[in-house]
Amino acid sequence: MTTTADRQTPEPKPRSTRSLIASVLVMRIVMDTGNKIFFPYLSVIADGLGTTTVDLAKLLSWRNLTALVAPFLGMTADKRGYRPVIAACLTFSGIGFLTIFFSQSNVGFLIGILLAALGGAGAGPNIAAYLSHRLPWDKRSRGLGIVEYAWGLASIIGVSLSGYLIGLTSWRMPFLIIGLAAFTFAIVYLRFPPAGRSQTAAEQAQPLWANFQGLFDLGPNWRSAWATLLGDMFTRFAGFLLFINFGTWLSDDFNLDAVGLAAAVFWLGFADISGSVSVSLLGDRVGKHRSVIGGPILGAIFFMLLPFWSGGLVIIIIGIFLARSCFEFSIVSYLVLASEQAPEHRGKMLTLRSAFSLISTFASTRLGPQLYEAFGVPGFAWPAAISLALSALVAIFFISDQIVTE
Repeated sequence: MTTTADRQTPEPKPRSTRSLIASVLVMRIVMDTGNKIFFPYLSVIADGLGTTTVDLAKLLSWRNLTALVAPFLGMTADKRGYRPVIAACLTFSGIGFLTIFFSQSNVGFLIGILLAALGGAGAGPNIAAYLSHRLPWDKRSRGLGIVEYAWGLASIIGVSLSGYLIGLTSWRMPFLIIGLAAFTFAIVYLRFPPAGRSQTAAEQAQPLWANFQGLFDLGPNWRSAWATLLGDMFTRFAGFLLFINFGTWLSDDFNLDAVGLAAAVFWLGFADISGSVSVSLLGDRVGKHRSVIGGPILGAIFFMLLPFWSGGLVIIIIGIFLARSCFEFSIVSYLVLASEQAPEHRGKMLTLRSAFSLISTFASTRLGPQLYEAFGVPGFAWPAAISLALSALVAIFFISDQIVTE
């Protein structure tokens, strides 16, 4: 039996690693734009569809349940290879975004978001698993942290530009661009180098469906692995309570239109960047385990204080900035830690993470607007703070970064 300290993933050539990370970063910026675009422009899209923000949020909440399929996609990638599964998932996303573009009713919109979400639920975690195979553990926070810059850059570049594009054309146009880009990325991924993991003869002989019997088997480190999934789920629930509500909050208090929201999203994107940059610079030095304790604790404090920020738009943006920075630091830290909790089942582990975290975002997306309508900012900020505190407690008592393998 060995620990993570004893095991070393063969280090790839530096130039190939840099080019892979750069390619993934560009792809993630575009796809994360497609994931985040709904939140700040919820009221704009709802008006375009002729529905209410609460009803549209309910439609969006259903997309998170597509993550239940993600673990099967992860197991398939572990057995058949990451590249073809990633390419197939990106193709589904492309079809979904184009369906949204052409939709003329809530039903068409729902079909589109389900297809796009299905592709995203499989592509994102399998890309992380693919990169984890090529990044040594002592540089994992840096590599995956850099890729997670995409979440912030999507706000700064993609979502903010989408607001201006919506103002010039309509709410539909960004989805056309994202859909066409997804098809392009699917072709690109098929040309990526292999992950470097070769199957045993027994694995190759085993039928694919037989793998599904071990869906919840995460190896000898299963207790810590499942605790990691739980802590990550609490963290994501908190973050998405804020994401689903901040655009409506700013619109209600300051009468911001799509262009005004685009400007707010631009500056808040730097909050996401700051969290990811902090992980890439500090995660390997501070320690992965300490990161998933400290991030949620600090985040709980800032979320608890959100209702007390007042004095104008700039002050409130600063409050949201601090809360989002801590959330992003926490969620990226959980990603890094999860990438080595079950090293023989990376695809499965990271897609299970996607499934469980998106179940939590289903709850936050569905409950968030109703909590805001009923209780205002405290209605979503304080439950988010409690959820982050629970995440920290799970990390303290049940998660270990000393990974044991057979």
